[in-house]
Amino acid sequence: MKRLMLVIVISMAALFTWAVTYHHRLHTLPQAKPVAGEKKKEHNYDPALLRQLEQLAAQLDFNKKECTYSGMINIDDGSDTSASVHNLEFLFSRSGKDFYYRMGNTETVHEGGVNLFIQHEQNKIVLSHNDLAVQSPVTNLASIEKNLRSEDYDLVGSTEGADKKISVLNSTHISCKELSMSYDTLLGRLQKIYARYTDIADPLNKKKDRVIAIAVNGIEDKGHLGRYPRLHEIVTLEGNNWRLKNKYANYELILL
Repeated sequence: MKRLMLVIVISMAALFTWAVTYHHRLHTLPQAKPVAGEKKKEHNYDPALLRQLEQLAAQLDFNKKECTYSGMINIDDGSDTSASVHNLEFLFSRSGKDFYYRMGNTETVHEGGVNLFIQHEQNKIVLSHNDLAVQSPVTNLASIEKNLRSEDYDLVGSTEGADKKISVLNSTHISCKELSMSYDTLLGRLQKIYARYTDIADPLNKKKDRVIAIAVNGIEDKGHLGRYPRLHEIVTLEGNNWRLKNKYANYELILL
C-alpha cells in the first residue's frame, strides 16, 4: 500500500489504523512495475477537487489538541469472510496529550504517559508507558497531487443524493483500487470514507476484494474525556506496584 493510501486513509486516524491492521493485517505492498513500452497515463487534476480532498482529510486530524470523533466501521473481506466486521462502533476523544478511544468492545486510555489497553472480551488489561504517536494527514496540495500522479490515480467528483463524493480511482492498482470521501454540501462535513483493496493472492478476482466503509457520525473540535473511563478509575499505583480497582478485580493485568 503506497504512501497516499497510508496517509489519507490509514494514518489519518488511530482508530482506523487499529481497525484495519488488527482485523486484516494489511501490509505495505510494492508498486507494480510498468510494462516495457507502455506510456504512463496523463492526469489533469481539478484544483477545486484537490483542495476539497485536502480539507476532508484535515477534518480527521487526531493530533488536534481538542477533538472528538465517532462513527461506525464495516469491513467485507471477500477472500476471508471470517475476517469481515459489521457495525463496529468507534469513538476517539482527545484533550492535550491525553486521549480515549473505543473500538467495539475494546478501550484504550492514554493519560499522563500511561497507556491502558482494555480487552473486555478476554478480561485483560495491558498497561504500558509506550508513547502512542498518531500521524497527521497530509494537507499539502502539492504532496497530494504528486502522490496521486505517481500512483496513476484518477480524481473524480460525483453527487450522491444530498452529498458530494470525491473518489481516487485506479482499477488496476496493485493494492488499493478506490478511496472515496463523501461530504454534505451544506456544511462540507465528512460523512463517509470508502476504500476497496485487492486480494494480493488473487488480485484479478473482484469477488475477493476487501471493502472498508466508515460512517463518520460525529466530528467535534473539543475533547470530552470526563465522559469516559479515566486512569484512576481503573488502576492505582501502590508503591511501585500497579493494582486494578474493584470494578476490574476479575481482569488480568499485564505490564509491559
